[in-house]
Amino acid sequence: MSRTSKVVSVTLLLAIAAFLFGSHGPLGRTLWPAPVSLASPPTAMQEKLFMLLDVVEALAFGLGLAFVSFAWPAVKRIVPSTGCAAIMYVSTAWFLANWWIHDNFHMVVGFNPGGLLAIEYAFHVTLMVAAAALAYALTIGQGRAH
Repeated sequence: MSRTSKVVSVTLLLAIAAFLFGSHGPLGRTLWPAPVSLASPPTAMQEKLFMLLDVVEALAFGLGLAFVSFAWPAVKRIVPSTGCAAIMYVSTAWFLANWWIHDNFHMVVGFNPGGLLAIEYAFHVTLMVAAAALAYALTIGQGRAH
């Protein structure tokens, strides 16, 4: 099986599992409390758009875990600095994989200030740190590796 086939297979398998176990999925109650009620029910179009978002996030989650499973040798081969390679690898994985967990937490936390603060720091701030680390690794860090 080619590397691409492995990545696609792992991505789809994990995406299907993530979709089924998401807060709106048929198996969601096994991982998540019931989602917080919305102020008003979504329109038919909004419901479809939310479902599409669930699919996209599940695919990104699957791809992120496939990246973790298969990409390290390629990243090490391409990036001369092991430290910069690690930064790029972890940051890319986090950029891809965090959204499924992130949005499911939003669905069950609602407007609870403590829960929202936890999400802000655990996801939003770490995404900012990952972006800054990636910018460093791509510019300043790589310049020091030569």
